[in-house]
Amino acid sequence: MLLDIITDNPILTREMRRRMRGKAMIYSLIAYVGALCIVTLAILLVQAAGLWRFESRSAEMIKYTKSIGENIFNGMEIIQGILVLILAPAITASLITAERERQTADFLRVTTLPPSHYIVGSFLSTTLYVMLLLGCALPIVSVTLLFGGRSLSDVYLTFGALLLGSILLSSLGIYTSSINQRTRTAQGVMLAVAILFVVLFFFRQRIIWGIYSMFGASSTLFGQGALPVFGYMIPDWFFASLPPLFISLVTLVIAARKVYDFDNRPLNYSQYTLMSMTLLLTVVGVFWALPKMTTQALYTWWSLSLLIYFAGAIILNIHQVEVGTDNWKIHQRVPALAVLDDGILYFIALIVCTSGLGWWFFSTRGALALTQFKAMAFSLIPPFIFLAVFSRALSLKFYQRSVCFRIAFGAAASLWIVALLAIVLPMGLDTLVHTSLHLIAGISPFYALPMYAYVDIGKSSAGLLPPAINLADYPGQLASLFYLAAAALLYVWVARKNHVWKQELDAIEAAAYIPPEFENGELVRRG
Repeated sequence: MLLDIITDNPILTREMRRRMRGKAMIYSLIAYVGALCIVTLAILLVQAAGLWRFESRSAEMIKYTKSIGENIFNGMEIIQGILVLILAPAITASLITAERERQTADFLRVTTLPPSHYIVGSFLSTTLYVMLLLGCALPIVSVTLLFGGRSLSDVYLTFGALLLGSILLSSLGIYTSSINQRTRTAQGVMLAVAILFVVLFFFRQRIIWGIYSMFGASSTLFGQGALPVFGYMIPDWFFASLPPLFISLVTLVIAARKVYDFDNRPLNYSQYTLMSMTLLLTVVGVFWALPKMTTQALYTWWSLSLLIYFAGAIILNIHQVEVGTDNWKIHQRVPALAVLDDGILYFIALIVCTSGLGWWFFSTRGALALTQFKAMAFSLIPPFIFLAVFSRALSLKFYQRSVCFRIAFGAAASLWIVALLAIVLPMGLDTLVHTSLHLIAGISPFYALPMYAYVDIGKSSAGLLPPAINLADYPGQLASLFYLAAAALLYVWVARKNHVWKQELDAIEAAAYIPPEFENGELVRRG
């Protein structure tokens, strides 16, 4: 049953009893509420002395009292943000590493406890603890409602943002703990991430407005309170909460696969398919209800596709070559495909499925959107096919997954980011924008996407955007052919290594095979 992961979870029961029954819990709550009370009292003492300057119930006095409420709310927001957003990852970052340091992780592996139960129990215990901290602050936050300046909706949004931030950081802490051996290392990494997240939390409004203004949608998609989706008005905070919840879910799934074996593949084929299709279908669902925002839908689609292809090319093609590891069922059903590599076949199938979905979606948006989509697909997909084949070649050359990950990430960053910037930046930013951007966009898929926006904006402003766009007007067309040729040549080597490995495996099985003999009419084996 699905509810058994919560109602019958020994990890959740253990963590809740250990955390709620100790004296540290009581002292921490007293210190937390006391800090909020001290900040509130200090602001009241400092600003209440200025009330005598105004006449009773005047407009200036009402405005001044509202500023008192705003200052109290902002002060408590700072205290809560620092404590909650740093405390949650500090707790989760030590859960799995503590089991390994106490040498109790091996005992967990031999029990009937699934890895998902361990991850969910650890995650829920921390989330409930954070909810308790936020709930204890509600009576103090209600003081701001007496002075004005902040409404009840501001309280809900702030508490919701803190809860979402703690959920995201808690899941990242569990993931960090699952891939590290020492608690200090995991906590050090999460402390740096938490500090960065606290800074981003206090500047969240400017960041959100900046992101939406990049897509030219600050006046249409954000700030209206609700968005019309298939005839229903859905609040914008719902869409804002989807990305952190999705990232948390993915990191928890990865942590569940690595809690007992941190060298395990982060996601299998079915999990990665579900993740990628969920992202792209969400884009289709949102922009299907907003048919006028074709350009934004196109760039949002390809931004997510870049992320999906980059992660899939590395995650799904770096795996160990062992007996019984990563055998695709189609190899058993179609023996002729046994020489082909399952990771590369899946990655190409994923590209075909996502491209088919995009073709159908943008064909309904008009001929211009479909032409732009085809031009982007032709220039952005081949580099990631090459990265997938390159990652698979690394896994055939090196046996440690971590080494292959470092080389693949380092090669992609060096070729597509560092090397191009090192060549172009000394020429000056003016040269970069006007001339060299075409060059680097043709080589790197990360630069090709903003280059498409640059070409479209320039042609649209000049009135030169034709109904049908020539593919030669866009960057990356010639480079895509080189990427496809390089991927084909490299795959020949991969197929050769797979064939040699299969021959060696067959030879080992033949050498270990003992022919049967008959003795007294019964089949027996010797040796």
